[in-house]
Amino acid sequence: MMGKRIPALARAIEARFPGTTVWVKPYRSPDGDPEKKWYLRILNCPARLTPHAQIFGIRLALRLWGLGRVPLFIGAVNRRHTREYFGHVLASPRRPWSSYGRSRPSSARNARRRLTPRAKRR
Repeated sequence: MMGKRIPALARAIEARFPGTTVWVKPYRSPDGDPEKKWYLRILNCPARLTPHAQIFGIRLALRLWGLGRVPLFIGAVNRRHTREYFGHVLASPRRPWSSYGRSRPSSARNARRRLTPRAKRR
């Protein structure tokens, strides 16, 4: 589960660097590291601000979680690379970080089923 700190971190980055979009996705370490569970990418960064956005995100994450406890990687991507490699993310109407870490029904139909008494189901 993502918790409240990752969405707060994403909102802070987007507020500090207008025009950027934060995308958070689950991360599975090839080494089996249980500490890092998420990868946060800052998309659409102006080229000259890309390193500053990444450093800002890392420093803020260290303040939120403490030294050595940050459960995510943070990377910033400039506009050209965003278009080339992450265009599908920006085409989505939902906030990229909003779909992870919260319990939600897999579809509206499943939500209705849970609310409907068992006898009426068919």
